[in-house]
Amino acid sequence: MDAFGFNVSSRVQTGGAWATRHSRFLHYIALLMQMHGIRVRVEPRNLINRFIPRTLRPDLADDETNRAIQGAIPDIVYDDPKDGKQRLGELKFHNQNPTRYPRGIPTGRCVGVQEREQQLHQDYLTRLRKLDRKVHHTPAGTVGPLERGFSEITNATDFKGWVVGFYGEQSKALAGVANIIADAQTAKWQARYGREPTDQQRAWLVNKVRTDIAMKATKLNAQVQLTNLQAMYEKGKATSDQRRQLDLEYQDWARLQGRGPHTAGGHGRNRHLGWQEQ
Repeated sequence: MDAFGFNVSSRVQTGGAWATRHSRFLHYIALLMQMHGIRVRVEPRNLINRFIPRTLRPDLADDETNRAIQGAIPDIVYDDPKDGKQRLGELKFHNQNPTRYPRGIPTGRCVGVQEREQQLHQDYLTRLRKLDRKVHHTPAGTVGPLERGFSEITNATDFKGWVVGFYGEQSKALAGVANIIADAQTAKWQARYGREPTDQQRAWLVNKVRTDIAMKATKLNAQVQLTNLQAMYEKGKATSDQRRQLDLEYQDWARLQGRGPHTAGGHGRNRHLGWQEQ
């Protein structure tokens, strides 16, 4: 364990702290979008999978194959209020480790999350290509059904990589979610009041949404450390038999020192010999 919790956040522990953080943050963003009238779906299961050929679908009934296909499900899909186009998004979190934060190398703010954002589209495409070869037995050099379907519904420009750093820093696409929500709110404002909001009103909304998102990310990062610390503590605890033995040994020591609980009349109880006789 280190002073700032870097190792604690990066270690895989029981309790699913990483998955819980990812799920809660993703659903929080989706809730913000829905509150402002944006059509959004979390983990849409028929977006990529519908491109699987019908002849191969009977082979996907076993649990192992179903788990493999889950890797083809994007995190979120929403309709952009500006042009109405469908956007796919993938959410990633960075922990404090040498891979994302190299030791002794000065870097600018948000450099790590920006680099990861640029890589997510190709990473997702590579993941689908591997699934095509593993599940659908697509020959090397041939485009499989999952990869082809993904290329048909999105591209590197429309695909949004949302990356949150260990210190709460956000990638450019994630920071732009506040502007997307502001665009949706502007349309609602126009429909209700017949005019656009002022620049000051829009700026207030953008700042409010960005602050809420940043605070949510910071709290969830802290929760990962707390959950991992709790799991590490539980692993380090003695078993029930060991704790009972330690407790009995402490009672013996306390009796000899004249401390701890005593029976009435001032006579202690010896667990080995029974009641002491005078």
